[in-house]
Amino acid sequence: MDLDDNREELISPQQLQRDLAFWIEGFYNRERRHSTIGCIRPIDCEQRFIATFTITPVNP
Repeated sequence: MDLDDNREELISPQQLQRDLAFWIEGFYNRERRHSTIGCIRPIDCEQRFIATFTITPVNP
């Protein structure tokens, strides 16, 4: 299915969410290394970002 086939047709939020998930899983390669983020996989970059902003408890 080409997502641009029915540009004029309004779709439901559920359809939009499904189509977006399909695109992310089908076309966006989370495993491929990207030179713009230091030649690491996008999923690794995301995990590093999340770890950076995780609150660590401190014992006084």
